[in-house]
Amino acid sequence: MDVKVKSSSFFYGFLGFVFLIALFVTIVTFIGGFQEVVDQLSEYGIYIVILALGFGIQVGLYSHIRNSGKAVAVTGSTSGLAMISCCSHYLVSFLPVLGLTGISGIVSIYQVEIFLAGILMNFIGILYLISKMKNE
Repeated sequence: MDVKVKSSSFFYGFLGFVFLIALFVTIVTFIGGFQEVVDQLSEYGIYIVILALGFGIQVGLYSHIRNSGKAVAVTGSTSGLAMISCCSHYLVSFLPVLGLTGISGIVSIYQVEIFLAGILMNFIGILYLISKMKNE
């Protein structure tokens, strides 16, 4: 397999990584304040970085494949959902209005498992995209 990866793919991958981190910081700041961002990063930072990195890799690979004329599906949205789950317990004050109180409690109990599921989905998505690159 002799695949040349364009620098634009790295650029888009980096943008995907930065976008997901920025999304996390924005949502957590809105829900719980900037101190909550610091607290979440100190407790779950490794998961957040791994998820964002996996998302960035998927964006870069997808960009490369798209530029080669192939179309594929990406599982990167799982990364964003897993990252947002780490602060979802703050939604308890909003969810009763929507009738969803129990969901927030369940998500906060299984935060690490949700992170791990997101990381697994990232890995599967990356393997899928690499397999598409091999078929080029």
